[in-house]
Amino acid sequence: MKDFKDFENMAMFDLPETERKVLKERFDEIKIGISAVDAQDTQLLQTLVSPLNYTNIIREDVCEKFFSGEELLLNAPEQKDGYFQVPAAID
Repeated sequence: MKDFKDFENMAMFDLPETERKVLKERFDEIKIGISAVDAQDTQLLQTLVSPLNYTNIIREDVCEKFFSGEELLLNAPEQKDGYFQVPAAID
């Protein structure tokens, strides 16, 4: 950004001059840090997705029917047309 005022407008801030000065200094420090990272040559680095050498350890997704609708509704205090009946949340 050319000017900190552009950033202030974009973020919809309306700062006093003293706060603007402090934040501008911090913002400039962040920009220096980012430019130092950008200056590093990363052409020879391999993309790292995870530091751990795990392969897929997730179980296979298998659909199983554990209870029928009728069995689930046996414990319902109230039911209507095959569904749980609950108090209205919105009037």
